[in-house]
Amino acid sequence: MCFFRRKNNYLCAQNTEIMSKLHSFFDFLSRHKCWFVVIFFTVMTVFIDSNCILERRYVWASINALKKEISTLDASYQENTRKLNELRNNPRSVVRVAREKYYMTRPGEDLFIIETDGNLSNGLVVTGESEGDDPEV
Repeated sequence: MCFFRRKNNYLCAQNTEIMSKLHSFFDFLSRHKCWFVVIFFTVMTVFIDSNCILERRYVWASINALKKEISTLDASYQENTRKLNELRNNPRSVVRVAREKYYMTRPGEDLFIIETDGNLSNGLVVTGESEGDDPEV
């Protein structure tokens, strides 16, 4: 049945060709519908879905980076806890920190700061007379 009979049956021939191609396409779909469902589901889960495998890869990478940062911060926390306990329990460590970090001296001492290549060295030279081994600064 052709609706366009006015133009030399050309459109009717095209219409039947298109219909036969569509019919063969739908016939192919009906025979292999299981495979199309599997392919569609695979494409959805791998590429299109918000919880797709590609997105999970980025999330796993960020989780691993955060785990490394946690382990680094945990090691830093342990080191700082050890230093804090040393400062709380050992009065000589308080004196050492006061001399090295804040450049404090006892009365009557001279302090010479040795600078090498623009960096301050850890070794400070303190001269003068000290009044004993008391931990007071």
